[in-house]
Amino acid sequence: MLTHSTLYQMQALGLGGMAAAYRDLADKSNADDLSRDEWLGLMLDREAVMRDGATTVHSCPSDRIRR
Repeated sequence: MLTHSTLYQMQALGLGGMAAAYRDLADKSNADDLSRDEWLGLMLDREAVMRDGATTVHSCPSDRIRR
């Protein structure tokens, strides 16, 4: 199926946040009301939040070492 290959490619490219958002949106019944731009925006937002969270988590231990 196209969905599985799309999710696989997102994961392979390191876009786990976008893949998670895509799965969540595809499972929601009202997601069909959203435009492609809205889908893309929501997926990019999720990716950005996940990357920002990962950066924060990874930087905390090094901050403690420097002090």
